[in-house]
Amino acid sequence: MASSSTPTIPRRRVDLSFDPNEVPRYWYANEKALTMFWNAFSLLLPEGERFFVDSVRHYRSSIDDAELLAAVNGFVAQESMHGKEHDGLNAMIAAQGFASAKPIETNLKKLLDFGRKFPAEHRLAITCALEHFTAMIGEQLLRDEWHQENIDVRVRDLWRWHALEESEHKSVAYDVYVHAKGGYLVRVSWMVIASVILAFVMAGAQLALVRDDRQLTNLRSWFTSFDTIWGRRGLFRVLAFEYLDYFRPGFHPSQRDSSPLIASWREKLFGDEGSFTVRSRATSHGAATAAA
Repeated sequence: MASSSTPTIPRRRVDLSFDPNEVPRYWYANEKALTMFWNAFSLLLPEGERFFVDSVRHYRSSIDDAELLAAVNGFVAQESMHGKEHDGLNAMIAAQGFASAKPIETNLKKLLDFGRKFPAEHRLAITCALEHFTAMIGEQLLRDEWHQENIDVRVRDLWRWHALEESEHKSVAYDVYVHAKGGYLVRVSWMVIASVILAFVMAGAQLALVRDDRQLTNLRSWFTSFDTIWGRRGLFRVLAFEYLDYFRPGFHPSQRDSSPLIASWREKLFGDEGSFTVRSRATSHGAATAAA
């Protein structure tokens, strides 16, 4: 059964565009290595989310619970849209002269294609582990105004929308894993393995992008990146307890109640005066004016 605390998972059509001549090259805090960290993260997302969708969708025909099936369908729709929009951002990254962008995506696809050879329970356990990461990071972004303010306004809504939907569907893969009677040992083992692999893949991708940018010896930039992610600001460091919570035998994603956060950001992004609603009205008005 889907958790009763799982919020409704709406399907939204989002269509953003990212002009490489308008979006700053260093769009996160005007910092070089730090922007490359988030660029690397974006480059991994489309292939990763296609893997998540395949892993969850494998079980769809065996689900006879209407609530869980609806949640799965919402999850698939949201993750598919995330992949599409990050494909757009990644094309912008490549257009800004980062030659490593496409090889990073290609190499990740090869790695995930290898992962697709694992048994279905293991693929779903990998998905549960990585969905825990994306939910933690997404909810932190929505909570932390400093974090948001350091993202350039031309890409900020992409990350805030993505963060909102990661929180909305954070329980789905886990609920499917429970439905499929997935085991504790497989679940936590893959969290350890996935954590190590993700760390190496992210580090390699960031390093490649910094090399493209000819900033390998910029020690100040590297220090700022490390300090923000792991040091005094410690965006990831402060998530340690949430990360470790995954290893509890009785863990469930819904135990971290994000309903107020979700309600607030649904209004800010998709309410009557939400940023996506305002953008949609402006686009419709512009189209109507052009047609006239």
